[in-house]
Amino acid sequence: RWSFKTDLTLLPPLGILGRTVAGMIPHTPYDSAQAAQAGGDMAMDKIGSADFQASVLDSGTPVLVDFSATWCGPCRVLEPVLKDLANENEGTVKFVKIDIDESGDLAAKFSVTSVPTLVMFNGGEEKARKIGGAPKPVLAGWIRENS
Repeated sequence: RWSFKTDLTLLPPLGILGRTVAGMIPHTPYDSAQAAQAGGDMAMDKIGSADFQASVLDSGTPVLVDFSATWCGPCRVLEPVLKDLANENEGTVKFVKIDIDESGDLAAKFSVTSVPTLVMFNGGEEKARKIGGAPKPVLAGWIRENS
């Protein structure tokens, strides 16, 4: 028979669990001054349902769409990496961000069930999809092979 009082003692203390999980997430703060020295700080355009057609589907260049949410921790960790990649790929790949809470219709249309989800569009068609974050070199290679 299950008992809240006795079975709760089997769980690790929350403080230990919190430190373990937090210690496993690599984080490098984004240095905007360093990015500016490296060639500018190209901000990712935040778009919504109204401008999706013009910004993504009708674009003459490949477009990487970052489906994310403000409450998503991995999305916040991935943001500076994507900004760096946007700077490095300026003129060859367009980077845009879509908040799934503000544009739920787009998230549903493209079957986004997890964030962050990166979708590469080329010629108005979805070419590739990546769910979750990855190190910058992995994402750079993925962008190169799918743009």
